[in-house]
Amino acid sequence: MTAYYESIGEQPQVPSPDHGNKWCILTAHAKNIGHVPLTAWSADVAILNAGQDSYNADAGFDIQQAYEDTSNGRGPEYGLNPNASGPDYTVYQIPTTATPTAVTVPTSDNGGSAIVTLGG
Repeated sequence: MTAYYESIGEQPQVPSPDHGNKWCILTAHAKNIGHVPLTAWSADVAILNAGQDSYNADAGFDIQQAYEDTSNGRGPEYGLNPNASGPDYTVYQIPTTATPTAVTVPTSDNGGSAIVTLGG
């Protein structure tokens, strides 16, 4: 984040989460395994699971933009050619006592999803 803010001539800024919460930043590495270019995809669609609770991404957050700007135009938010891969980022605000255990990611427009278990 420091590199991002320095690149725009500003001091690094990290807003505080709501009282009793912490930030959780998800880095998703996506790969286009198809045969045609993939249009833009965003990690914002992923649901973060912490035990029995699930969390949506904290929309419109500057930390997320700072991370995305470090991907240099390579990643699913820009679209991916066949066999290309790249990172995308999203930010969650979760209770300080919560530990992320999995991420649920939509796999298609037909309502399918994949659950990725997070290891420690």
